[in-house]
Amino acid sequence: MSTANTTLVMGFLHSVGNFIVLRYTSGTWYAESSSSGVVTSVDLSLLGAPLDTDWHTYEIDNMIAGNVTFFIDGVPYMSNQANIPSVDMETCFRLETLDAATKNAEIDMVFVSTTRS
Repeated sequence: MSTANTTLVMGFLHSVGNFIVLRYTSGTWYAESSSSGVVTSVDLSLLGAPLDTDWHTYEIDNMIAGNVTFFIDGVPYMSNQANIPSVDMETCFRLETLDAATKNAEIDMVFVSTTRS
C-alpha cells in the first residue's frame, strides 16, 4: 500500500458512532471501538505492531459480547472492553487519500465469521 496521505479502515461498522475497526493512517495502526460516539483508540505501534509494507494477517475478534481483541499475524496486540457497540454491524473496508495521485491497497483474502459465545 502506498502510505503517504492515505487512510485504510477495515473492520465492522454500524454507523459513524458505532464501529470496531483497525485504522492505518500517518504510518500507524490504531485499534478503535466506538459505541454511541464515544471512541476508544489505541496506537498499536506503541505496543510493537509491525509498521512495514510486508503482507500481514489482521484479525478483529469480538467472539465474547462486550470484548474485542485485535491481532496482527496471530499476535494479540490489544484487548478492549470499553465502548464496544452492541448493535448489528457490517463488514467495511475503506481507503481514503488526500492526494490527487492514485492509491491502492491489496487485500488477498477476507474471512468473516458471525459465531459469538
